[in-house]
Amino acid sequence: MTFSTPKGLSPAPFQGDRIHRVYEDLLEKVHTRGELQGKTIDLLGVNLISFNPLDSFIFVKKQHWTWALAEMSDRLNPNFVNPGMAYHFRPTWKKKLAKEGGIFCYTYGEVYRKQLPRILKRLRSKSTREAIMTVWHPNHLIDDSYERTPCTLTLHFLIRDGALHLIVNMRTNDVINLLPYDLLHHMLLQRYVAAKMKLQLGQYRHNVGHVYYQKKRAATGNIERVLAELHGAELPEEFPGSWDFWSGTVDADMRLHYILLTEARKGLSVAGLSAIESSFVREWTAILIMAEQARLGEPFEYKFELPMFRFIHQLGYNLRRKR
Repeated sequence: MTFSTPKGLSPAPFQGDRIHRVYEDLLEKVHTRGELQGKTIDLLGVNLISFNPLDSFIFVKKQHWTWALAEMSDRLNPNFVNPGMAYHFRPTWKKKLAKEGGIFCYTYGEVYRKQLPRILKRLRSKSTREAIMTVWHPNHLIDDSYERTPCTLTLHFLIRDGALHLIVNMRTNDVINLLPYDLLHHMLLQRYVAAKMKLQLGQYRHNVGHVYYQKKRAATGNIERVLAELHGAELPEEFPGSWDFWSGTVDADMRLHYILLTEARKGLSVAGLSAIESSFVREWTAILIMAEQARLGEPFEYKFELPMFRFIHQLGYNLRRKR
């Protein structure tokens, strides 16, 4: 007896070393196998696996990569206070903030601030299989007063043979507007926790109840344009070790990251980037300083070396001085 996957159900899994190509394959399958559900094209039961979480960036010309990097900085900030700072770099989020009365009804920064220290403690204990960060709360189901509810359900960290694996469970993903950022955020979190724990990186697994895009995108040819862009992207040949947090310096590097961003937000002269040991954290800090200074109308220049940051800098969104 043979069984073929019905249209509207995902062939499983989408996997590979290059997350850019895995995402390209997924988007193509949503486009060709997805079913119309209301105003969306929908694909059920998606499982995505990255064998190389260092390769966590999708080289597509989205408009909100600066926001994505600022959002990750907010999430990892141990002193995070709702609403954080990332919303300055995404107009839709500014509108959501105003609608929600100046405080977001939920933020990942609050979840990380409360749960991440416990995750690290659990990973250092004998109960490592219980290192589960929970984003979805029963109140999101019971209480109808929430303006929004999170797409992420849980993040489950597991250690096997000295490597840190991360299994993320999602209820839904907008494959165009949010999935590229979710992949970046979760895989960066995996790398951060691995650095803190002095572990190698294992697999990244992303399980989603359903993925979708707005059907109007198909009518305008948007999906074909994005697929052509993904297919034609020139990917860096490899991701060197500098493309990461460094285990020996992650705490000191992140302290400097927040000190320098605080100075940039005050309009102060920023010095000390060279003291950040990790090339990844240094360039991540530099691009956010550039964005903060542009927001204040102040100049800041930096020569980026890592492919992700060169790509974002060339796009220029939120990085140019306002006139």
